[in-house]
Amino acid sequence: MGSWTSFFRWILLAAWMATSVHTQTLQPLQTVAPQFQTTTPVTAATTNPAFATTNPVTTATANPQTAATVATIPPTTLAPNADWTGCVDPDSPDEPIRIGKKTTICIILGSNTNWNAGVPPVRYLRLSFQPLADEYSRFHVPSSYQDLVTTQATQVYNGNNNVTIHVASQKVLSFQRIFYDPNQGSGRVYPHLTAIIDVRKGIVDGITWDDGCLFCGNDKCLENTYDFNGNEGNQETFGQPTKGCFITQPECAAFLLNQEPRCDVTVYVVWTGDDADGRALQSSAFRFSSFPEQELANRIQDSLPELPFGLTGGSTSDAGGAA
Repeated sequence: MGSWTSFFRWILLAAWMATSVHTQTLQPLQTVAPQFQTTTPVTAATTNPAFATTNPVTTATANPQTAATVATIPPTTLAPNADWTGCVDPDSPDEPIRIGKKTTICIILGSNTNWNAGVPPVRYLRLSFQPLADEYSRFHVPSSYQDLVTTQATQVYNGNNNVTIHVASQKVLSFQRIFYDPNQGSGRVYPHLTAIIDVRKGIVDGITWDDGCLFCGNDKCLENTYDFNGNEGNQETFGQPTKGCFITQPECAAFLLNQEPRCDVTVYVVWTGDDADGRALQSSAFRFSSFPEQELANRIQDSLPELPFGLTGGSTSDAGGAA
C-alpha cells in the first residue's frame, strides 16, 4: 500500500506542476566553475531575533475571493559579512522587489553543513537566476544528480561528504538542507524543495523551507535542516518545517537509467509579504503544503482533461550562471 501511495503522490506532483507553475531550466553544473571557501562566509548561523517581525501579512489563498493570515515567517540568517554584497543583480543591487519584475535568487550547493569549520574549506557552486517576483516558479538544474553524485564532475562531492543546498535572495539566506547524504553506502537524495521568500516593503526579510514530506510516507520522511555551524534543527528550534522526503540511491539510479530527472536539483519558489509598492505577494498560496492532499487531488483531476500527457506547463528557458 505504501508504494502505491507514494506513486500516487508522484502523479499528483507531476500533474500539479503542469497546471500552474512557471518552469525554467538552469545551465548544467559542469559549465559552472567550482569555488572554494577562502574566508568564513557565515557569521550569523542561526535566526537573528533582531530581524524577526511580529505583524503577520494578509495574502490571498488559492481562492481569490477569500484571504487568510499567513503566520510571520522568522528570517534565517543575516549577510555573511560586511564584504558580502548578497544575491543581487550587479547592475541594480539595491532594487527592491516588485510584483511582475525580475528579482535575483541564488541556489548554493556546498560540501559541508559547517561553513565555519575553516579546514577543510567548503567547496561550493553558486547558480543565479531571475524569475518574475510573485510568479510561482520551478527551477531545474539538468543532469545535476549525475554531475554531483554519479560522476562527481563538480568537485562538490568527493565520495564521502554530504551535498548541501541553500537559497539566497538580496542579503538573506535560508537554512541549509542536505541534497545528498552518502549514509554509509546507502545514499539518500532529498529533491523536494520549496523556498518561501518573506518580503517586507520590497526587502527580503526571511527565507524558509516548506514542508518537504508531502509526497512520501513516514518511513521516508526525516529531519533535514541545518544552520551554518552544522547543527541540525527541528520545527521548534528553527521555527519552520524542517523535514524532507528522501529517494534512495538505487531508486535514483533507476530513474537515471529511464532518463527521469526525479533526483535532479529542483527548487520551487514562492513569495509572501508585500512588495515595494505595498501590494500583497500571493504566490505562497500555491505551495504544495497549502492544500490538503484530497483537495490537491480534486484540483488536479478537474484540470486533467485539458492537459497534454507528459508535458509541463509554463515556458522553459535557459537562465542563470555563476554568480
